[in-house]
Amino acid sequence: MSLAQLGEIDWIRPRDLRHACEQLARIHDEGKKVWALCGCTDWMVERHIAPVDQNPLDAVALDISNLPELRGIRVDGHVMTIGAAQPYAAIRRDPMVREHCPMLAQMASEVGARQIQSRGTLGGNLVTGSPAADGVTALFALDATVTLQGPSHERSVPVTSFYSGYRTTVRRPDELVVRVSFELPKPGAAQTWRKVGTRKAQSISKAALAAVAETEEGVITRVGFGAASVAEVVLPLASVRSLVLGKNVHSLNMNDVEEAVDSEIRPIDDVRSTGRYRRHLMKVLVKRFLQALA
Repeated sequence: MSLAQLGEIDWIRPRDLRHACEQLARIHDEGKKVWALCGCTDWMVERHIAPVDQNPLDAVALDISNLPELRGIRVDGHVMTIGAAQPYAAIRRDPMVREHCPMLAQMASEVGARQIQSRGTLGGNLVTGSPAADGVTALFALDATVTLQGPSHERSVPVTSFYSGYRTTVRRPDELVVRVSFELPKPGAAQTWRKVGTRKAQSISKAALAAVAETEEGVITRVGFGAASVAEVVLPLASVRSLVLGKNVHSLNMNDVEEAVDSEIRPIDDVRSTGRYRRHLMKVLVKRFLQALA
């Protein structure tokens, strides 16, 4: 379906989250195509490049952009929760995010231009499922939990288990992503966001790394990674995490780290970069982060 066919879609603005989930389930049960839309930063691009469908459309767009249940940022104890429809611009400016999770604030400041930051959301980034998704990459490093809401249920999924393949997720057809939550890094924790692209801004990454680490007396007690554009999905670099967790930062063997990165990533050649460069780049980014802990 192309932009020329937008007028053929039925648009619904639900009253609240419950109504949205009920409508989502109903439309799906009727066998119609349905999109839950908020910022539309990816969806409009996809519509622009899509061919005109010669068959009559039977599709519905569900406008969830104004649902208050999907907005807001709050901290309860040591856990931060961000609504799925909270735009990147609000995340970037939020004082709690900037104080406790500067890596997330930096990521949000590098997502496209100001216009994209004003409309784009973590929820949309999660559902679109691009392997280059900046927001998803940061959430992987934070070991975030994704909360899904259906007509009569709510469930939570670790973000590292949210994807089942390229641009496919475990979200059911009658579910909406409503929020993400994660344990805040402790004061003084190492945090990094490193995005490498063709330009310094407004660029899809050749590769990107988000990382968080906590240490006590030189021993790594918490570590999380998110690696973008080096596989068909964002990767948590589980092999690297297993290798370094519980180790003294001064005893880390960087050759072993390189091998662990090498064993997990599976980059490809495409219009943005080569698999060889991406492989080299990710090993360098991970090593630099770990070396800085010492």
